[in-house]
Amino acid sequence: MVNEGKEDSISKQYVLDYINNHKLNLREIHHWLLNNPNDSNSIYLLGYFSYHGIGTDISKHKALVLYQKAAGLENNVAQYNLAKMYLNGDGVEINHVKVFDLCKKLAEKEYLAGMNRLGYCYECGIGTDIDTQKAFELYQKGANLGNCKSQYNLALMYEFGKGIGKDLYLAKYWYKKSADQGDNYSKKRLILLIGIKHIFDYINNHKLSLQEIYNWLLENSNDSNSIYLLGYFNYYGIETNINKRKAFIFYKKSAELGSNIAQYKLSKMYMDGKGVEKNNKKVYELSKKLAEKGYLPGLNRLGYCYDCGIGTNVNKKKAFESYQKAAKSGNIVAQYNIALMYEFGKGIEKDMSQAIYWYKKSAEQGDKYSKIKLKSLSNVLN
Repeated sequence: MVNEGKEDSISKQYVLDYINNHKLNLREIHHWLLNNPNDSNSIYLLGYFSYHGIGTDISKHKALVLYQKAAGLENNVAQYNLAKMYLNGDGVEINHVKVFDLCKKLAEKEYLAGMNRLGYCYECGIGTDIDTQKAFELYQKGANLGNCKSQYNLALMYEFGKGIGKDLYLAKYWYKKSADQGDNYSKKRLILLIGIKHIFDYINNHKLSLQEIYNWLLENSNDSNSIYLLGYFNYYGIETNINKRKAFIFYKKSAELGSNIAQYKLSKMYMDGKGVEKNNKKVYELSKKLAEKGYLPGLNRLGYCYDCGIGTNVNKKKAFESYQKAAKSGNIVAQYNIALMYEFGKGIEKDMSQAIYWYKKSAEQGDKYSKIKLKSLSNVLN
């Protein structure tokens, strides 16, 4: 998942766009470079053209020789690309010690892409021992200096608590910093962290393709959030056919990994019998588990289970207590439910002032049923 610096496709496109925009002839440029290899930049560019087959045939070996020559003349980008070739065994035998040495040299010169890759070396033990603290420090330095790949890698460390205390606020902060610079990996990680309520606003605001997101989720279903989102896409038929059974399987897998929202959605599917056979006992058990974790929608649903006898005996007192706890913590559905109990004296003494109080609380957060209730009560009381 770590991004050691996937700038190649971007930089290649940048070079090609520049050449096309200025109506330059690729073969002429290549020919001129061949006749004028008199500094590190022209030697590097010859290597670049050979590596990508620009104005000539692709030759990784030629590229290697030219990168080595330019790198010997202290050309930063040549040293960086040479490190990548040694890292991947691309046109040369893999040599992790050389990767580390080149990246260390670049980091000392504060070449940000090299600094990010040195962090990657420390994080993954490439040419050196694993040292997540050093990796964190390098990513942090690169991130503070504006390198979008370092910002992404720093965010990953904060998200998963790798070598540093887990901090989702800082993870989102650095993903956003990176995404604002156009990094697609950060845009996709942000989607997993911002919460389902805001996902589609985020996707629309950043002009992301839903199909692209769905395909990315299929290839990166490696944590509870991404697995949950695959279930969500299948449940509602977003860039795929509606498939409640598949949604159930994804929700169940995500729920087993501890996702609160997946456990909540799973309990709803068991309650409604959508994509799975109805199972009131499981509704109750999942809701109880969520309530114990203080997850407010689950706490409200546990109240509903006690209120209606779903997977347990009817117990209005316990229903009231669950609704009240969730309502006081701001859950709008629980506020509506407790208002109903006060209005009709269900398991509690009838109290219209308390009913109106909680309907208002819920309505202020946008609950349409509470708004209707307030309107009808206003007509009756007046």
